[in-house]
Amino acid sequence: MLATQFDASRIAFHRKIASAYHGFLSYLFIQNNGDVDLQWGLAETRNKFLSSYYIESQDTALSPWLTDEVILHYRGASRRYLVGDYYSEAAVRVLGSLSGVRDELRFEHVVPKGKGIKEACEDSFRRGAPMTAENIASLLDTSWHIAVVTKAEDTDLRTSRIMPKAPSHGVFARYQNDDGNMIFPLLRSREDGERCKEITARVTSLRA
Repeated sequence: MLATQFDASRIAFHRKIASAYHGFLSYLFIQNNGDVDLQWGLAETRNKFLSSYYIESQDTALSPWLTDEVILHYRGASRRYLVGDYYSEAAVRVLGSLSGVRDELRFEHVVPKGKGIKEACEDSFRRGAPMTAENIASLLDTSWHIAVVTKAEDTDLRTSRIMPKAPSHGVFARYQNDDGNMIFPLLRSREDGERCKEITARVTSLRA
């Protein structure tokens, strides 16, 4: 499977996220260097900063195949399920059914953000050689891929500690078995939008 191709607006958005994250890490590890209590106290914020910014920002583009009905139905915390780069077919059906997505869906980092971004960025700031905002943006360009899958599918994914022996695509390593095949298929929100629309329309017709 090929990764989605981010457009110019998404690349620009990565630079905005990176600038905010750079400022946050500078405050935490440069301006307050040695304040272990502050750093521990903000541990949850450190873990969720990038995801929260991505989900809540009005600059985050909603998946282009979503219908107005679906967009209006999912608000608040459920908005995270509308901004995926990839969707399983089962997840698309759940969204189209207008059901309780918080119990059924998972907002999932295709590349674990801890391994791909967070650890590398924090380590550079701790060492006193902080990454630039552009460096962080480059990591987002390559590693910030979001999938929306079902709860059952999420349990089938490999953890960051159990990876395929020879993954054919680094981005999808957690989604592949030892032979390099996808554990279950994903639809790309941009490139496979028509297929997502077809699934949503079928679910909508069943609700009618």
